Amino acid sequence: MLSSFLRLFVCVLLVHFAPTTAYTAGISVGEVGTAALSRGGAMIVNPRAPSAAFLNPAALAFLKGTQLQLNMNYASLQTNYARNCGNGANGCGPKDVNRDYGNHTYTQDGNGRSAVDENSDPPSYPAQEGYIGQLNTGSDFSDGHSASNRTPGKAIPALFASFSGAYFNVPNLAFAISFAAPNASGADYGADEFTRYSLVKKDLIGGYYGISAAYRIAPWLALGGSLQGQTMGANQTVTISADPLGIENPDYDVSVNVDVIKHGIPTGNLGLWLTPYKGIELGFSYQHGATAELSGPVDVTLGRELQNLSDTLSLVEDEGGGTAYATMSQPGIARGGLLLNTAKLFDMPLDVDIELDGVYEMWQVVSHVPMRIEGLAMQVGGGEPTPFDPIVIPKDWQNAYSVRLGTEWRLLQKTLALRAGGYYESSAIPSETLTVENIDADKYGVGVGLAYQLGNVNLEVGYQGIRFFERTVDDESIVHNTNVMVEPLAVHDNGATRVAMGTYNAQYHILSVGITGVFGAPEVPATSSSSPSFAPQQTSPERGTGFDDVQLDE
Repeated sequence: MLSSFLRLFVCVLLVHFAPTTAYTAGISVGEVGTAALSRGGAMIVNPRAPSAAFLNPAALAFLKGTQLQLNMNYASLQTNYARNCGNGANGCGPKDVNRDYGNHTYTQDGNGRSAVDENSDPPSYPAQEGYIGQLNTGSDFSDGHSASNRTPGKAIPALFASFSGAYFNVPNLAFAISFAAPNASGADYGADEFTRYSLVKKDLIGGYYGISAAYRIAPWLALGGSLQGQTMGANQTVTISADPLGIENPDYDVSVNVDVIKHGIPTGNLGLWLTPYKGIELGFSYQHGATAELSGPVDVTLGRELQNLSDTLSLVEDEGGGTAYATMSQPGIARGGLLLNTAKLFDMPLDVDIELDGVYEMWQVVSHVPMRIEGLAMQVGGGEPTPFDPIVIPKDWQNAYSVRLGTEWRLLQKTLALRAGGYYESSAIPSETLTVENIDADKYGVGVGLAYQLGNVNLEVGYQGIRFFERTVDDESIVHNTNVMVEPLAVHDNGATRVAMGTYNAQYHILSVGITGVFGAPEVPATSSSSPSFAPQQTSPERGTGFDDVQLDE
């Protein structure tokens, strides 16, 4: 009986891990910067701030002097999940799955379910209201109980600095350094909830950091790019069931915590800005994807009843402990937009920007997560410790897109800006692999905010709310918790039960504040050299409650 633990334990050890930076499983939580959040993410063409290093590096070419930008977001994820195994004959029972991912395969046998028979040996129990899930028959969750994320919001920083090429007698050139953490909150559903087989708790770690450069080739064209490093990581706890009767008794749970991370993953982005006509601007950028193998320690805690088996079942660790390795991928992201400015386009005093953007996120790269464990083995009785076999977790994510519309109204001689916007985004996760660990759905977001220029300092505040359309996962789900005590007490050979069927609801709330300061740099007049030079005051688009009118030091 215990030998089955060797084969199946690792199969669910890290089953619910996924890419963990910048976005949470296809959930686009706004964009970097208070202004972008306020405008519903529609701020790609020309952000008019050092955050352009992330959104569109080409727009850095318009920034004057030295600019320092700090944004602090407070992101709160509110989720609700009601488990429901549907009306199918198998209920939460296993589903046949046989998928090939190149050199990796994922197979789940859905055969062998037994009818309810409490007098059989071993017995097969019926569903009972109040049980948090049964293996041998369709579970009953008709009491209406649901689980919600217990984690409060999370403070998320972003820091940028830009430097004009005027310092080097090249005013059309600009440089920037940047750090941007993901706008993603953690999650905690508790160790005693039915969600524990998908997720107990998760804390994300990650971000982008890099250097950028941009150059304005002509009055109508600028190019830019960023060389970036990326950190991906997560501290995550899930639970495995070892209940011999298959009714998810918490005393037979195995709690597994994994803390995996990888620093310095190389990536980057490219940007393009152009203006075909006065008052019309176009912007495009491409964020390169990344793939890396994350690693970190594994901690295992046995439930109360399993601790009684310590004489016959034990984990054997190397001196440094067990280490998990999981290969994760981040998508490439293509952004593009059109910006119209009323003051320039129609030669009128009303100064309003209207921007329409589109974003395409290539989440199809997350087809599966291969993983392995080293330095940890299972020992049954006095036998030799047996290492765990490598496994693969299916994801099968799909590409997602969003459409964004934002506006900014500048008043009081451009010292006050009012911002608003909204967007729609499609889901990146199919129902087959959706869980509470990565709740996603088609969604819409709205943002509002304002900015005030006080001398050479720009103060901003903004809010963005994101609402997910309710999503119900039925018999199509293939997400299993493999019960490792499959013989001899369970009534069928396959001890798996499905744990992700049910109804999902979620919403994000992000509050953001920002401050940007500009410091003077010497002006360099145009020259007759073969390399064009444009004085910043003459060529910089007069947009944003930024620093178009700031007097730089001579």
